[in-house]
Amino acid sequence: PLGEWLVDELRQKYQIPKAVAQEWVEGEQLLLLLDGLDEVAAAYREASVEAINAFRQQYRTVDLAVCSRSEDYEALTAKLDVRGAVVLDALHEDQINDYLNRPALEALRAAMADDPELRDMSRVPFLLNAMAYAYAGETATTLRVAGGEDAAARRTHLFDLWVEKRLKAAPSEVYTPERVKGWLTWLAGKMTSFKSSVFYIETLQPTWLESRSLQVLYRFVIGVAISLMAGIALQIVLGPLIGLVLGVAIGLINVSIYYPIVTVDLLRWRLNRYSILAGIITGTAIFVSFSSIFSPYYGAVFGSVIGMMTGFIFGLTPQANVNVRTLPNIGIRHSGINALKTLSAGLIAGIIAILVASIVIGKLDQGLNYFIEIGFLAGIGYGLAIGWAYSLIRGGSQTVIKHVLIRFILYSSGHVPMNYARFLDYCVQAGLMRQVGGGYLFAHRYLLEYFAGLK
Repeated sequence: PLGEWLVDELRQKYQIPKAVAQEWVEGEQLLLLLDGLDEVAAAYREASVEAINAFRQQYRTVDLAVCSRSEDYEALTAKLDVRGAVVLDALHEDQINDYLNRPALEALRAAMADDPELRDMSRVPFLLNAMAYAYAGETATTLRVAGGEDAAARRTHLFDLWVEKRLKAAPSEVYTPERVKGWLTWLAGKMTSFKSSVFYIETLQPTWLESRSLQVLYRFVIGVAISLMAGIALQIVLGPLIGLVLGVAIGLINVSIYYPIVTVDLLRWRLNRYSILAGIITGTAIFVSFSSIFSPYYGAVFGSVIGMMTGFIFGLTPQANVNVRTLPNIGIRHSGINALKTLSAGLIAGIIAILVASIVIGKLDQGLNYFIEIGFLAGIGYGLAIGWAYSLIRGGSQTVIKHVLIRFILYSSGHVPMNYARFLDYCVQAGLMRQVGGGYLFAHRYLLEYFAGLK
């Protein structure tokens, strides 16, 4: 529903707290300016119109404006429930001539007089601005484009020069023009393929890898790494055999089934069937192993306490895309922080649980000091193992590992720079992109299409 989407949008783009955003929506205190209906994927435009209309029915006093290209809107069956429409005329010739009335653009004015395609392009404000910037001081020879070429070819000719001048105006010792254009070409192609207008670094997915062989390599490395890490942790908790089997199983699942990389922005504790099941399995395994080593009584005490500890850790429920994303790649940073929090929670819970069990047994058997010493060391081991195992499964470690591997593969393939955020910030400085919160978008849709069309 549009109301819920607005709350998320206000948090992510404008840093408005959720409670305040909900109050504004429910109190009908917003004036909504919704841009780019035509940029929504064609399959979802009708549903978007219906969602806007449903919002209008629920919140009657909220005024809104929706922007779209006329031809795309007219192609829709569903129409917006609004009081009227304003169609923006193309720029008039007098306006264009006034804007271009400067000595440096004399050749451009002369070329436009004989070239109807250039005149049509100048009616689009962004293209007119780009023409004034790119063609300033150029000769008629530079502006001459082979006759018979379509509008897309004319825009390509314009943006070739515009991008070149933009990069010259923002020189960099780190990024050459060839590298910048190559990396932006790859990014624009992916954004076009996946119908994305805003790019967030944390949204990189295995499907963005160029070839089938790279995707296979990614899955193999992830499968082996997670099998080893989870197996080592689970062996400490559940014993060598069960830990090894579960570790390999987790790794094989990651290899055989495609899981999108989901950031862990927030962890909330909630008792659920997964936490109960994990507690029962862990408690039973500890009961069996301790009963065989010490006695059934020790096994029952330690099994129940460690089982409850495991249930507590597995009750931490990850949530994605809920925190404000004002910095580039903040979702991955949140995932890493929450992975450390899960590890710390496991450590603390383990120490407390094992010491409680040791005290209970020590009071009965007069071996309190011995069991506290053993219990403290065991608590550290079990707590870290359980926290790490859960962090790999759902706590954020797997997210960070997968993201780092994808970035490394893409960097090794030459598709992205090592420091992606710094590069995108440079593109903003050069005027090629704009930053929205923690995301980036091309300065104009035409510019995105230009880069996506390059080889």
